[in-house]
Amino acid sequence: MKISPGLIRKTLVIFAVLFFIFSIYFYLNIKKEQKTLPHYSREELMQMLDKKTPSQVLAILREEIISDESLANSCHGVAHEIGHHAYLKYGFSGAMSYEDDVCGAGYIHGVIEEKFGFLKEDQLLNELNSVCLPANLNRCFHGVGHGLMFALNGDVKKSLSFCDSYKEKSQRSNCYDGVFMHIFDDENTGINKVITHFEDAFDFCSTFKTPYNNNCYFYAPRYKMSTESLDNIKKCESITSSSLRVSCIVGSGVGFMKHHITQEKEGENYCFVFKNVDACFEGLIRYYNFHNELVYNSPELCQNEAIKNKNKCYNVLKHMVAPTNVSQ
Repeated sequence: MKISPGLIRKTLVIFAVLFFIFSIYFYLNIKKEQKTLPHYSREELMQMLDKKTPSQVLAILREEIISDESLANSCHGVAHEIGHHAYLKYGFSGAMSYEDDVCGAGYIHGVIEEKFGFLKEDQLLNELNSVCLPANLNRCFHGVGHGLMFALNGDVKKSLSFCDSYKEKSQRSNCYDGVFMHIFDDENTGINKVITHFEDAFDFCSTFKTPYNNNCYFYAPRYKMSTESLDNIKKCESITSSSLRVSCIVGSGVGFMKHHITQEKEGENYCFVFKNVDACFEGLIRYYNFHNELVYNSPELCQNEAIKNKNKCYNVLKHMVAPTNVSQ
């Protein structure tokens, strides 16, 4: 029996309509499920630590930040706080056994921060020599900088002098980073920070010489980043030293992406505030890859459909070298 072309066309149309209807049905049901998935508050995540291990809670955090924009933009500080709670429950060695790099390795920073908070000044030097053994990871030395500031009640110069006890330049520099991030980054890490008062972050950094000033200017743009206008950030352009100016602009990109990790397009627009757009793009890429636990030169951000200036992004990526400091 020969089937007419008209019948075939009608059959195909019917199948197409049915496929469309079922597609809409399944799409709406998936969206409904997504809307009804539980979202956990910061407080609820901390309460979970009563019954769950830090690894389990950090795994939940990793899932939550995929769909919770607010939590994603503050997750480094949340991971810090989980580290504080873990130290109190398991002690240092026990807490460190749950180490996880989610959210820019905030967990390990929180563990070290809490540990140092119980130390007296004359105990610090011994701890500095052992706390990051055996791996001697840069993210650990960054955490030491936070811990020193916590232990020394915000005494910047004294904290930096303890950082100087490390033999390796990269260890000292990552420790400096922790000190200056502690000062300038207004994230909530679950502790009360005692910070030396100053009116202007850039004037404050001008009081430091080598080797501290580069790290200071890298973090200075984060001071009041969530509340101040872009004019404050543009002060990077007024820095006389070209190397310090670049460090400041790269740090601006890192800081913006850290607090707006889900807003790639806004980050791209933000970078055009600067004359040196490439330096800011480098900062965006560095933190995006660090946050997402990718290699430093992963092209994932450049591939993101939100990024329109792809040639510039790829050109910056091509010239990037592996950073010696972690980009928190």
